[in-house]
Amino acid sequence: MKGGSGTLLMFSGSLVNGYIMDKFGRKFTFYIIYGAYVIGWLIIAETTQVILGRIIISFAVGLTGSSQIYLSEIQQSKYRGAFLATTSVFEIFGNFLITFVVPETPYWYMLKNKKTKAIRSLRWLRNGYQERIDYEIEEIEINTNNPSLGQSLPC
Repeated sequence: MKGGSGTLLMFSGSLVNGYIMDKFGRKFTFYIIYGAYVIGWLIIAETTQVILGRIIISFAVGLTGSSQIYLSEIQQSKYRGAFLATTSVFEIFGNFLITFVVPETPYWYMLKNKKTKAIRSLRWLRNGYQERIDYEIEEIEINTNNPSLGQSLPC
């Protein structure tokens, strides 16, 4: 259940997206989306209800199609196609950065018992801020060594 919880309500968010946009407006829909993101991440960060937080976030992800509609409605028709394509380009660029520039997550390295690589990864991600790195590695180590605590990622 844990693995699939991140996508559980995406479909539902997509289904109600049009209704919410038509009823409350395009811009107000963004308040709903980001409100759901904030609530979901607060639940994940501050409680043990990780799955509930992920479900709320997955609903928000389902609503994000509204950004394409918003952008298409505010752009001049002669620029609309190029403008909308840029959202895909930026997504692809972000995935490219993750694939070729940004290191593997320290959490994954710790799951694979590669502490040195986890520290190196975290040092890159935190720009060498050693005090924070030591704390985070300790938290990751606690979470990865104790399955009952491993329900949430360290913050």
